[in-house]
Amino acid sequence: MQLTTSMEHTADPSFQSLVEELPGCTIVLEHLAGAYRPQSPASVTAPYDDYKKALTLARFSNTYIKFGGLGEFCVRPIPLAAQFDFTEVPPLMEMAYEAFGPKRMMWGSDYPPVGGREGYRNSLQGVMEHPVFKSQDDKDWAFGKTAMEVFKLA
Repeated sequence: MQLTTSMEHTADPSFQSLVEELPGCTIVLEHLAGAYRPQSPASVTAPYDDYKKALTLARFSNTYIKFGGLGEFCVRPIPLAAQFDFTEVPPLMEMAYEAFGPKRMMWGSDYPPVGGREGYRNSLQGVMEHPVFKSQDDKDWAFGKTAMEVFKLA
């Protein structure tokens, strides 16, 4: 089963109740649970109230969170340079890491939309070099092992 929802819906108590009623169903929260600047600007702006509510889903062991490139929730620098540095990065990755930990986080490329945003290489490099991942073990989980387990690929 696949269900597409926005940050506001992910944070809604009725969605939280649904997740609670389905402990045997693996739930993957895409795009940092819907934190996406163009569609949910409030989700990527302090104090991050909806995002914090959505992250409470981490209390259920059957929930996982996917993240893509930082360009999903950061303002794109103009002009776009080969080294795609953002001047301001909201603490969404840190908040997700604190709630879920690397063993319940997984990277998704966001291909093909990422090509029109920061580009695939910049997208991957930006999150692989993100300071939230403190060790190679963290990266191994977030960039492969979690997905292998969730999607039963190993």
